[in-house]
Amino acid sequence: MSIGEQKAQLRKIILKRRNELTATEVEQKSAAIASKLFNLDFFKEAKTVMFYCSMPCEVDTKSMIRKALNLGKRVFLPCINEKSKTLKALEFNAKCDVLEKGPYGIYQPKSDAKKRSAVKHFDIVFVPAIAFDECGYRVGFGHGYYDRFLATNDFTVSVGLAYSFAVVEFVPREYFDVSVNVLLTEEKVVSVTRSLQ
Repeated sequence: MSIGEQKAQLRKIILKRRNELTATEVEQKSAAIASKLFNLDFFKEAKTVMFYCSMPCEVDTKSMIRKALNLGKRVFLPCINEKSKTLKALEFNAKCDVLEKGPYGIYQPKSDAKKRSAVKHFDIVFVPAIAFDECGYRVGFGHGYYDRFLATNDFTVSVGLAYSFAVVEFVPREYFDVSVNVLLTEEKVVSVTRSLQ
C-alpha cells in the first residue's frame, strides 16, 4: 500500500469517528482543549497568533479566536489561493472584518491587499489536521497548504489541536511533510520531544 493510500485509509477512519461526535461532545472536548491552551505560558506570552476557522466537527476554534482578541493578541487567519496553491495570513479584527466562505467551504477573511500580514514572525501558528501522531506529523485533506506555509514562514511554535482519538501511533509521512511542535488534546499537552504537563 502506498503512503497516499495509507493516508487515505487513516483519513477515512478518523473522519468517520469525528463525524459521529454530538454537538455536546464537540463543545465539551473543545472547551477542555481551550482551557489547556490558555494556561500555557507560550500562549500567554504570544503577541501574534495565527488561528484557522474550524469546520463542523473539528475542534472549535471560534471561542479561542474571540478570547485571543479579547486578550489583546494580534490574530491572523489563513486565506487560501487555489490558483497558486498557497495560503497567506490576514490579520482579523472581529469588530470590522468580514469572513466569507472560501475554498473547501472554509471561512476566511475577505481578501484585501491592504490587509496582508505586516508581520515577519508569528509566535504561534495553529495547524488543522484530521489526525496526528505524537511526533507531530499530520494527515490533512492532502492539499499541502500548511506544509508549504510552515516551510516558508517564520514562527516560534506550531500547534496541532485534536481530539484524543485523532492522535495515532504513526502517521505515514513523505519528504515534504512538516510536523508541528506541540499537540493539544482534551486529555493532554504534548510536545514532539517531551510532555509539557
